[in-house]
Amino acid sequence: MQFMGTLSTPLICLPIQANPESPTVKSDNRNRLMFSLIEQCTSLRHLKQVHAHLLRTGLFFDSYSASKLFTASALSPFSSLENARKVFDEIPEPNLYKWNTLIRAYSWSPEPSESVKIFLRMLCESPYFPNKFTFPFLIKAATKLSRLGVGQVFHGLVVKSSFGDDVFILNLLIHFYASCGDLDFAYQVFVRIGEKDVVSWNSMISGFVQGGCFDKEKWRQRMSSLMLIDGYAKLGEYDVAKSFLDAIPIQETATWNALISAYDQNRKPQEALAIFCQLQLSKNANPDELLL
Repeated sequence: MQFMGTLSTPLICLPIQANPESPTVKSDNRNRLMFSLIEQCTSLRHLKQVHAHLLRTGLFFDSYSASKLFTASALSPFSSLENARKVFDEIPEPNLYKWNTLIRAYSWSPEPSESVKIFLRMLCESPYFPNKFTFPFLIKAATKLSRLGVGQVFHGLVVKSSFGDDVFILNLLIHFYASCGDLDFAYQVFVRIGEKDVVSWNSMISGFVQGGCFDKEKWRQRMSSLMLIDGYAKLGEYDVAKSFLDAIPIQETATWNALISAYDQNRKPQEALAIFCQLQLSKNANPDELLL
């Protein structure tokens, strides 16, 4: 193989030139060569050879070279979590991207609990706090583990980290709660989404179906009530949405949430507060933690 032929000779072999390149140009050329070699790897053995060469030449301690090697070790078709973990542990002061990559790799693996452990290690050993790319992998790991308490902790961190309006993350939380059998909380998360997309609706409906609740009258009424209220509110027909809410025989907290959220999302805080006050006076429902 061309690749193996390259590895059998010195990997860095710069031609003799009349006008030598500057150190910066040499460094750039070496980095490009390393990136090319990593991209040509077709097996774990090849990747380990490149890893050894990077360590011998000191190029491993270049941030970009280390990132490229680590990503290939963790996420390539021939990746090995054992090798990825070894590469990661050799990186001095890994950045947030590298932490996220390792958390991601374990969330897809048969050992999703390791994602949680890596996350806790990140909080203790690094200066970084999770970002919007961290939480999806953590929620995926909690879903595979079917650990309701673990997912609830991540949900709380999502809210505290100001990602409580991220539709992608909220859709994953709907799927998580539904997978854990907590359809009530899945529904509460669903209701709180201001701009629901197709995935939001599909996640909620799938949760009902998988939970054997789709044919139950309670859930049919909930979804129907939430859809005319949510639909009218998005069209700006707030009076119609409020009239529909008043006409519902059973006014659940979730239906109040839908109207309050619509006002909030459309920058109508006074109207949202007015509806919240009506909810407080209502005998049929009470404010929940999603509103307080």
